[in-house]
Amino acid sequence: AKYIESVLMHLLGNAIKYTPSGRKISILASEENEDIHIVIKDTGKGIPTEMLTHIFSEIPEEETECDICYCSQDYGLIICKKIIEAHRGTIWINSEVDQGTEIHVKLPVFVDKGPICK
Repeated sequence: AKYIESVLMHLLGNAIKYTPSGRKISILASEENEDIHIVIKDTGKGIPTEMLTHIFSEIPEEETECDICYCSQDYGLIICKKIIEAHRGTIWINSEVDQGTEIHVKLPVFVDKGPICK
């Protein structure tokens, strides 16, 4: 749970960092079948389409000197994805430039049914 909390704090921190003052950030959570679906939505500057395909990938250092690479080298996102996948979850991003970003996290719900032996 500690790692998932860190992931959510990182994702929320990114939303705050890339959303201008006075714009909205929302967090939604819903249960879907055996999963919890969390959406962090902002009305910030958005992520260019060409960056979305690489956002969870490490890119070679020589390619980081472009203007739109501000989000590509966010190794925190790469780590977040690895943590979520280690918990059998998924993460994906929907975004449009000047419209904002939605980060979706879907994780299985584990119910503690008590001790196995009595």
